[in-house]
Amino acid sequence: MPEIKSVLDKHSLIHLIEPVSYLEILALLQECKLVMTDSGGLQKEAYFMQKPCVILRTETEWLEIVEQGAGRVTNIDSVKVAEAADYFIRHADEIQYPPIFGDGHAAEKICATLLANY
Repeated sequence: MPEIKSVLDKHSLIHLIEPVSYLEILALLQECKLVMTDSGGLQKEAYFMQKPCVILRTETEWLEIVEQGAGRVTNIDSVKVAEAADYFIRHADEIQYPPIFGDGHAAEKICATLLANY
């Protein structure tokens, strides 16, 4: 059986990369169609950037993402990973990303409250 890295390196739509900075992650997220990760932080960033996420773990701390249908926990089971990726690619336009983690304006609201009360 060929090493998985050598197989993936030859695939035109898959790009394996070395670790990158946070700003580089955001740029990559803007351009990708799908995220596969074992990182809890990247799961949430993928959601914020409205990208479906295949979660390569046995569980996630971001159950809301899975419940919303924007993420699937697959562990490293190759069948589950392939099924999740295929589903997300075929149904990308159907996935909804409501602001389940807030509206992105928490800092403004906190500052306004502090200024109004102090």
